Amino acid sequence: MDPEVLVVDQDEVPGTGRAVQCALGVLDAAALGAAAAREERSGSEQVLSGPVVVTAGDVPLLDTGTLSELLRAHAEEGNAVTILTTHLSDPAGYGRIVRDGGAVVGVVEERDA
Repeated sequence: MDPEVLVVDQDEVPGTGRAVQCALGVLDAAALGAAAAREERSGSEQVLSGPVVVTAGDVPLLDTGTLSELLRAHAEEGNAVTILTTHLSDPAGYGRIVRDGGAVVGVVEERDA
């Protein structure tokens, strides 16, 4: 494993949102530690900045070009959140994006779809 990889264990609270929250805490702590080591930190300012990409483990065919385009669109459009979606002929096993006139209005887990 790359020595710069940070491993994060999610606590007992389930869900992707909680997993991201746990990971962001570790990333921020690592950024604060690096800044403190460089003596650039003052007070309790947050050091971590920039976009964070969250992917699921069942999307192995995402490539660098797709993720780069996602980040480009995210930055150019000034979005707080950007969701990458696809259309599948057989979406079994996946959650669904709910749209209203093209706008994303929700996400539904497969068991609820």
